[in-house]
Amino acid sequence: MLRCTFKLFYVMLVVLSTIAAAHAQSIPEEARRHMARGEAAVEIAKSPEEYDSAIKEFQEASRLAPGWPAPYYSIAILQEKTGKLMEAVASLKQYLRLAPNASDTVKIREHIYKLEYKAEQELTVPEIINVLVSLSDEQIWQIPGDCNKNNNEFRRLVFKGEGHDAVRVLKTELIHPSRTYQTLKVGGPFLKYITTRNVCSTAAINERYGGCDAIIEHEVAVVSKRLVKVDQKVLRGGVGNGVSDGQKFTCTFRKK
Repeated sequence: MLRCTFKLFYVMLVVLSTIAAAHAQSIPEEARRHMARGEAAVEIAKSPEEYDSAIKEFQEASRLAPGWPAPYYSIAILQEKTGKLMEAVASLKQYLRLAPNASDTVKIREHIYKLEYKAEQELTVPEIINVLVSLSDEQIWQIPGDCNKNNNEFRRLVFKGEGHDAVRVLKTELIHPSRTYQTLKVGGPFLKYITTRNVCSTAAINERYGGCDAIIEHEVAVVSKRLVKVDQKVLRGGVGNGVSDGQKFTCTFRKK
C-alpha cells in the first residue's frame, strides 16, 4: 500500500465522517454501502490507475443519495489523483453546492482555483503534435546543438504529423536503404523511442570492426508550448558514429 494512499484515505475519512453525521437521517443504507465499498477500494489500491473502481462506487452512492455531498468530495480527490482535473473541479463545485456551510468551504474554493489553473496549462494531443512538428524550426526554437547535430541525423529531433494523434520519426539511418521511419502514437506529453544508425556498407566490414550499429534511446517531454526537454541515451555506440556506449545527452528546447 502506498504511504500517500494511507494519508489521503485518512484525511478523506475525517471529512466524510463529519459530513455523514450531519446527514445521518436522510442517507439510504444502499448509498452508505457503496460509500464503504469505495473506501475499501481506495484502501487496497496500489496506484492511481486502480482508483477507477472506487470512483464508480462513489458515483453509485451519489446516484442513490443525490443530496449527499460526501461522495462528490471523495470522487474529486480521486479524479485529481488520476489527472482528471476539470472533472475534479466539477465534483468539488457540486460538493460545495450541497454543503454551502461546510467548515472547509474557503479551502475547497481555493483548491478549485488551483485545479482550474493547472488544467489550463495542460496540452491537448493536437497541441502536443504541433509542438513536436515545430521543433526543427530554428525561427521558432532555440535549438541546442547536442540534440541537433547535422552530421548525426539519428540524434536530431525531426517529427512529421501523422493524422490527428500520431507523429512520424526516424527509425533507422543506414547505408542501404538510406532511412526508414516509424509512427508513434501520441497520447500525452511524453514520448519514448529508439533510432538506429549503421555506417558499415558490407557485412564483412561490420564483422571486422565488431559491429557498426549505433542505437540511441530518446525520451521527449513536452512540458509546455514553449518548453521541451529531451534525454538521449546511447545503448550502443558502434564504430564511426561519434558516440560511445552509455553516453547520455540532455537538451532543452525553448521557444524564442
